[in-house]
Amino acid sequence: MSQYAILRFAKMKGGSGALEAHHERKKEKYASKPDIDTAKSNRKQAVKLTKQMTAIKTALDGINPLNAGKRRDEVLALLKKFFPGMEDFEKQVRKYRREIKTLETDKTTLEKRAVAAEAKAEANARTSLTKQIHETQLQVDYNELRKFVDALPPDIRQMAQQQQKSKTQQSR
Repeated sequence: MSQYAILRFAKMKGGSGALEAHHERKKEKYASKPDIDTAKSNRKQAVKLTKQMTAIKTALDGINPLNAGKRRDEVLALLKKFFPGMEDFEKQVRKYRREIKTLETDKTTLEKRAVAAEAKAEANARTSLTKQIHETQLQVDYNELRKFVDALPPDIRQMAQQQQKSKTQQSR
């Protein structure tokens, strides 16, 4: 059984540099596609550097007295492409390390705040519980006093109320 493949080729204007820049996704934001995840381009960069490193190792391993000059030029050309990418990658890694350090510091700060907030909430709960107990006790005492006053004979209660009113008017 025969298998066929259809191959299409397109001429690119401006050389492969523009296409490579497009695939590398080096900008922070793109107007044409704002949802592009530029974080993935760093993985592409690591894969590309690894491939370049393998090519350099292969070229170095293939050096012998008969091809030393030619291979040296090949290795130098490969290194010329490799070092700028490696420097960019190291800059990106340093940037990520700074971000990670900042995030770890923020995390520590937030954890300390959470512990402090939790302690404060517990203290507030204890204070609130103490207040509730105190208010409940006052309510019980008031209810007992009210029962006592209501249990007094009406004529004695009325005389006590009149005496209280006269004291209040005299003190004004």
